[in-house]
Amino acid sequence: MTCSASTPGLTLETVSRALSQLSDQGILAFSSARQIVLRNPPAAGGHGRLRV
Repeated sequence: MTCSASTPGLTLETVSRALSQLSDQGILAFSSARQIVLRNPPAAGGHGRLRV
């Protein structure tokens, strides 16, 4: 998932909820405050892109 401050409609809360949901599903994990590990690439929708 790529997002920036200029992406319309995204708020910190929206991104946080989406990342938490993906973590709960075992798709990703947080290895540190600044690093996310993709644990299940096929569940992420393939091609290394997350669709949230």
